[in-house]
Amino acid sequence: MFRNGEAKLTPTDIDATVIFAEDVRSVNRKQNAFIWFLYMFDKSDYKVEYKINYETDSIVSYLNTLSYMDADNMELPQDAYVDYKDGEAKIVPETGGTVLQSKKVIHVIEAALDGYEAEVDLDTNDCYEQAKILSDDDSLATQIKD
Repeated sequence: MFRNGEAKLTPTDIDATVIFAEDVRSVNRKQNAFIWFLYMFDKSDYKVEYKINYETDSIVSYLNTLSYMDADNMELPQDAYVDYKDGEAKIVPETGGTVLQSKKVIHVIEAALDGYEAEVDLDTNDCYEQAKILSDDDSLATQIKD
């Protein structure tokens, strides 16, 4: 998810293939065919191991099609600052902006694919450029005291 929206990535978007270590037939082979009727009431979960194959270039190509990754659509983060109004000084907090660090975005998406994650939040993964001066900066507090 992006700060200003979301995009869905499908395997066809990045030419990914899913390779199963075992298939449904191999799970069936583990069961006894003579007691098939018991399996109707069985609540067992069977895990099928799989791997996702993809190319990083395909991820980059897909990301380049998204408006969120277009530099013209990105807003720079704004530093926090002290605002003097009506004889009173107040700290105006920083704003996050929407400038993405593309290498980090690619790394986070690859990690999500490798970890079989269904969703990725780029904000919690620190993929956005941060303001340099935050509202809890000591220099701002000093300016207000003076």
